[in-house]
Amino acid sequence: MHKANKAQKKSSKILDVLSVLVWSVASVVLVHVIAVLYGAYLIQNFDETLTLSILVSSLAFIRPIIAYGPNTLTNLLQRLQWEEECEGRCVCVLFGTLLAAAPIPLDWDTPWQVWPMSCCIGALLSEVGASVYFIVRELRGSKTTTTTSSTKYK
Repeated sequence: MHKANKAQKKSSKILDVLSVLVWSVASVVLVHVIAVLYGAYLIQNFDETLTLSILVSSLAFIRPIIAYGPNTLTNLLQRLQWEEECEGRCVCVLFGTLLAAAPIPLDWDTPWQVWPMSCCIGALLSEVGASVYFIVRELRGSKTTTTTSSTKYK
């Protein structure tokens, strides 16, 4: 009986790893399709668009999938509570990437404006901004808790 339980746990872990891999690849494909629908070249700059898709997916989707399990994407869409760290990071990265695409059509001949450089910079900066926001929020929350609990017991 004990061996059957171990085999079940092992097969469950293997299925979890496989489902995380499938959801990760699906999120990369989804971001790639959305980037093409928003105007990225389908064939001409395929490598660059795929690189952007991998970056945005890893920042917005793959990390929560690994941390919280394969059902994370559906839970994110069902809850829509942007104050949670997982959802907040996802929204910040997606919005930062979209917002950073604005200077691309201005046709300046600068290196940072080449596709998808500005979008990658926007995704990374929004990830950093979200990290700073959640760190500050956590520090403020822990200070409030500490001062409240220390004054409560005096």
